[in-house]
Amino acid sequence: MNSDARAVSVLIAEDEAINRLYLSSFLSERGYRTTAVKNGLEAVRISETSEFDVILMDLGMPGMGGLDAIRRIRSRKGAFRSYIIALTAHADADDLAACREVGVDDFISKPYDEHTLLAKLAAARPRKGDDGARSVGRY
Repeated sequence: MNSDARAVSVLIAEDEAINRLYLSSFLSERGYRTTAVKNGLEAVRISETSEFDVILMDLGMPGMGGLDAIRRIRSRKGAFRSYIIALTAHADADDLAACREVGVDDFISKPYDEHTLLAKLAAARPRKGDDGARSVGRY
């Protein structure tokens, strides 16, 4: 088990079933506690009743996409603020600006490698308490 993964809960929001399965299996094998959902609306709903240290959010999902889901998750005031890492194949300057605007903490461009994913997860720091401030992403 990766010592960085100890007791870290990860919500995976990804519409592609094979990607959900891969991420869930890969991270679970390394000691992360994972929950996977297939769209932004499911991510919003589950995050209302459960706290996740990290949310891996695909931006390009049908229905409620990742940016809308993140906006809704961030609009709630509460005692816990998950660290959100956006996953997308579209990584231009406009996409990065949109991610910052909704409160994304970090960004991974698809396709990504396992080393990058694990490094980003190891650097993730959820915050206790919500003072309304947005953390600064490192992307």
